[in-house]
Amino acid sequence: MINTQIRDDALFNHIYGGFTGRVMGSTMGAIAENHTYEDIKSTHGTIDRYAGFIFDADGHIPGIPNDDEMFEMILLVALEENGMDVTTMDIARKWLELIDPRFTFTAERVAIERFQRGELMF
Repeated sequence: MINTQIRDDALFNHIYGGFTGRVMGSTMGAIAENHTYEDIKSTHGTIDRYAGFIFDADGHIPGIPNDDEMFEMILLVALEENGMDVTTMDIARKWLELIDPRFTFTAERVAIERFQRGELMF
């Protein structure tokens, strides 16, 4: 029989590590987002080092919005506040409360605009 149980600390570390890796990949990859290989090569040449942002003294990348993880973060807040009874309306309210529309792009921007107009399609 296979043991399917996992210790709480191991589960936390797997989830934390996976999410941290996703955030890092999204942020670090933003320099190349929506650019072709040819554009990147002509701007940076052969890339053999990180070719992007300038970090501040604390190691942060200033002024880079990243909407790729917003849904997950909003869902976590809504879950913390409502438990397993969370609804799509709870999540939509959190989006409107916590996300600055100026830092949304593509699908997230469309969702925020629809939420603001009251076009909640659930």
